[in-house]
Amino acid sequence: MDYNVIVSLCHYSIALLNVVIVKTPMAPSGLRVTSVTHENISLAWDASQSKVVHYIIVMRETSKKKFRKVAKVDGSELTCSLTTGFEQNQDYIFRVYAENEVIEISRLLHTDCS
Repeated sequence: MDYNVIVSLCHYSIALLNVVIVKTPMAPSGLRVTSVTHENISLAWDASQSKVVHYIIVMRETSKKKFRKVAKVDGSELTCSLTTGFEQNQDYIFRVYAENEVIEISRLLHTDCS
């Protein structure tokens, strides 16, 4: 939806601006672990209902508080295979965010992986 905004300041001319409102994208749904090996964890999710440019995947060990970005995939992709930074007998939490064309990100979609 487009809006026209007229700005008028004392002793200055009027400017007409075209403002485009872009909403934060909806989060993807259905995040699941599809495969786990000693070197690899594969994730899949269902598409966001919004226009998505990228999906951002972050993870953290359950013993830590800080998430770190581990992948960024094209908005047409609904899977990701992660191959680095895993330790045996460690539990992980994954989150997937949808990113739109103005770098707004969705609410999170997350899952635990043991």
